[in-house]
Amino acid sequence: LADSGGAGVRHDEGEALAWSVKAAGAGLPVARDQAGARYKLGLGVAANPQEARRWFEAGAKNGDAEAMYGVAMFYRDGASADAERAADWMMRALRADSFQATQSMMMGADKSSPAFRKALQMRLYKAGVYKGPISGRFDAATRKAIAKLSEQAAKD
Repeated sequence: LADSGGAGVRHDEGEALAWSVKAAGAGLPVARDQAGARYKLGLGVAANPQEARRWFEAGAKNGDAEAMYGVAMFYRDGASADAERAADWMMRALRADSFQATQSMMMGADKSSPAFRKALQMRLYKAGVYKGPISGRFDAATRKAIAKLSEQAAKD
């Protein structure tokens, strides 16, 4: 969540949330992602994963790649963890050229469950960018496949 510095303005997370929600309601895609992040992290409001997912999904439906990543993280890590749905959303985020998704999968995929990693490898295989075993190990071949998918997304 970007901060312009706020020189001369009192820092108020609740006010920031209100403006994010207002901008999201007016159709600003990045504001939906920001509102989702604020509900996920409890910034200006009590953390509410279901409300975070709702905002992320609203942004994702409008093509916001980072919101797609937010939905993937909800299904990967949340109380409603679902490795298959998380992998579907992660592929959508990667195909939409989400910086966060690419970085997360290149650098921190080992934090994901083996079931999620296998499901994502299967989707990378079906997308034609991965030829290795569906092992759940994010080795060099898996990272290369993610990089290739990211390169393809950047070209589109």
